Formats: sequence, C-alpha cells, structure tokens
Amino acid sequence: MQKELYDRFSPRFYALCCRYAPDEYVAREMLVDGFTTILSEIGNYRGDGVFEGWMRVIMFRTIVADYRRNRRHRKAVPIEEVNDAEVSTREPDGNIDIREALPKALQCLNEKERKAFNMVAIDEYTFREAAELTGMPESTVKSQYYNAREKLKKKIVKIMGRDYFER
Repeated sequence: MQKELYDRFSPRFYALCCRYAPDEYVAREMLVDGFTTILSEIGNYRGDGVFEGWMRVIMFRTIVADYRRNRRHRKAVPIEEVNDAEVSTREPDGNIDIREALPKALQCLNEKERKAFNMVAIDEYTFREAAELTGMPESTVKSQYYNAREKLKKKIVKIMGRDYFER
C-alpha cells in the first residue's frame, strides 16, 4: 500500500518540490522527507477533509522546514548570470517555449522570492495564508512576491523579446 501511495502521488508532489527547491537533488530530498513523514503520520489522519490535501500540507511543511534548515547555505543566481542559451528552449519552428523557459528563469530568484511567487502565483495562496504557512510577516511575503514578479518579467523579456508581453 505504501508503494502504491508513493507511485500515485509522487509525480504531483515532486513537481511541487521542484517549484520550491533550488535544484533537482534538493527536490528529491524534499520528496523523500515528505513521504517519510506522511507514512509515519498516516495513523494521525482523522478523515477530516481530502486525504490528498492532508498529504499536501505535510509535503509543504517539509518544504518550509528544509528552507529554514538550509537557507544560509543557498544563494540565488544573479539575474545577469542565468545563461540565456540554457534558459531558452526553442521549438522546432524556432520559437521559444515559455512553459520550459519559466522554470529555468525562476533560478534568478532567491529562496524567499521563489517561495512567495510560487505560493501566491502558482499555488494560489492569499498573502495572509502564505505568511501564516511560512512564518513570515504578510508585508514580507508581498514584497518578495512583487520583487520576484519584476525580476521574472525582466528575465522573460530578455529571453522572449520585448514584444512577448504585448501579444
């Protein structure tokens, strides 16, 4: 049953971990830590709400705990140093695919900015919810989110061209 649970939900939770982790290695560590916690705490699930939601909360808490443990050791890649050739992924017709460029562009964000952007823009938490989950003040979450948005916009304009946002 544990393997079945892992096989069913690990792709979804791995994608969640990848959005917050600085690299794939850290994302895999987060996934393993999260599933270890889920499997050890499964007896505490009371049936209140959706089981997947219960697991998602545990996975997200694992991600936040990893961030807190390792924040001093991680640094953002300055926006100027993210290699555009590495970021831009061209389709056969020569166009750049934004779905592949965006995750690579996220590398230019520091941990707080990436976390705030992912929680608000991707995971659709409110600023207040994101602040409660991370333990940061709401104003910090807002400023990190808006900083991240501006950095990403600049990077995407650099990669995709100025007219991308005008289309």
